[in-house]
Amino acid sequence: MDKSLPPDDGSLLGQLRRLLHDGIDYAASALRLLQAQAASLALSSAAFLVLVFFGALAGITAFVLLSVALGIWLTHLTGGAMGALLILGGIYIILALAAGGAALRWLKRLNS
Repeated sequence: MDKSLPPDDGSLLGQLRRLLHDGIDYAASALRLLQAQAASLALSSAAFLVLVFFGALAGITAFVLLSVALGIWLTHLTGGAMGALLILGGIYIILALAAGGAALRWLKRLNS
């Protein structure tokens, strides 16, 4: 892109050329600024999604490790794996019912 200004000979045509050139330069710089803002938003959104993904992965890992630790402890406490599995299964069923009930209450409140 040629950055040299058109010759301004003082005539109306020269002034219009200069005005048109300045308008095009302004539009180009505004477009570059808009592009930079869009790139910044996209990068920050991508970084946010990566952080959410790693947070969810850490939560799932913590849940699995807690389940394993509780299973080992309950196996030691009950003396057998079957008792530990039944207790853990019961705990998870109670948690699932409580979460489902809370979700249904929230949906009922949302619909009303």
